Parts: sequence; C-alpha cells; structure tokens
Amino acid sequence: MEPTIEVITKRFNIPFTGFYLTVNPVTLEMTWLVIGIVLVIMLLLKGRLSMVPNRPQSFLEMMVVWFDNMLEESLGKEGRAFLPFIMTLFLFVLISNLISIVPTLKSPTADLNTCFALAIMVFLIAHVSAIKKLGFRAYLRHYFEPFWWLLPSNLISEFSKMLSHALRLFGNMFAGGLLIAFLPFIIMKILKVWGIPLNLLLMPLFSLFFGVVIGCIQAFVFAILAVSYITVLRS
Repeated sequence: MEPTIEVITKRFNIPFTGFYLTVNPVTLEMTWLVIGIVLVIMLLLKGRLSMVPNRPQSFLEMMVVWFDNMLEESLGKEGRAFLPFIMTLFLFVLISNLISIVPTLKSPTADLNTCFALAIMVFLIAHVSAIKKLGFRAYLRHYFEPFWWLLPSNLISEFSKMLSHALRLFGNMFAGGLLIAFLPFIIMKILKVWGIPLNLLLMPLFSLFFGVVIGCIQAFVFAILAVSYITVLRS
C-alpha cells in the first residue's frame, strides 16, 4: 500500500479538438495487470471446481454466499442479478489493494482517477437499474421530494454520494499506507520498552500483515457501499 501518489504522466493530443488527454502509464499498466490476475484466478478456479471443494474453492464459495445473502437481504430476489458485478468489483479492488505488497508494484487504487472511475461505474449502474425498476417518471419524481424546490439539493446530494464513494476509498488507502509505514515501527518500540526486543527484520512481516488486513477491509467496504447505493436508489 502506497502513501504517495504516482505523478508521472503523459499527454496525448485529441485530434481536431484542441484538447489533451493526460494519462498515468503506471496506473494503466497496473490496472491491466490486476484485470489479468483476476481473470487468471477465475479461470484456474473454474477449471478445478469439484463436488468436494478444496481450500481456494471453499473460500470463493464462502465469499459468493456471503455477498449473495447480503444482496438478497437488501434487494430481495432481484439482488442475485447484481452478484456478478459486486463480486467482480470486490475482487478488482481487493487485488488492486494487495498488489502494492509486492515490491516495485503500485496499487491502482492509490491513484484518485481509478477510485473515481470505479465510483462512476457504480453510479451509472445504480441509476440505470433504478430507472429500469421504477420507470423514468417515478425515478425523476424522487428528485422533487419532499418539495419541488429541493431539486438542486437532491441533485447535489446524488453527485456527492459518488464523490464520497471515490474519496473514501482513496482516503482510506492513503491513510492505510501511512499506518503501514509507521505502525510496525511503533509496535516494535513499545514491545522493546516492555522488555520484548524484536529484530528489525520483522518489520516487513508487520507491514505485510497490516497491508493484507487493510486491503481486505477496504475492498469489503467499497463493495458494501455499492450495494447500499443501488438499494437506496431502487427503493
């Protein structure tokens, strides 16, 4: 997990527009790497499914059942239609968070643009789903409730949810990076004061542990917030 933001960018001219597209090559490379890892994991697990599950299959089935139950509680029987999207979103964010544990690799979620892209995708899917379920008129009506003059406030509220969804993931990962950088050292200092000296070589193990824990928690939180957002709009 990275407490810093990759700032190496390249600009590309968009023909006939006079505008430039600025991209971060490292973020793009790491994003495609994460996509590849997710696909490889799914293909490997799919090819080894059995009636007597091994540990990886059992873990995957446990995650699927947990998310399936959460979606059913939130959206009823229609919730299962969102299971592939939520599971894919969770796995992408999880692998993105954990990939920075590997030396020289940068987490895509350490780039605010990636967090915004994920939040915008959730935003679009949630609103399209709400229109399909409620109908366009009923969907528009809730922007004028409880009073028509609250329309600007309701619109700002919807966009602020998307912003908070993105900023929460980015902020938590940034804070997590700082925590991983300092907490292992603080723990070792405290244990040394208590008469339990630990070798500095154990610091990477502490960092690895906190990196995995924080990465998993933030992936769960992002997926749960996506479910909550979809549920609220469809109600």
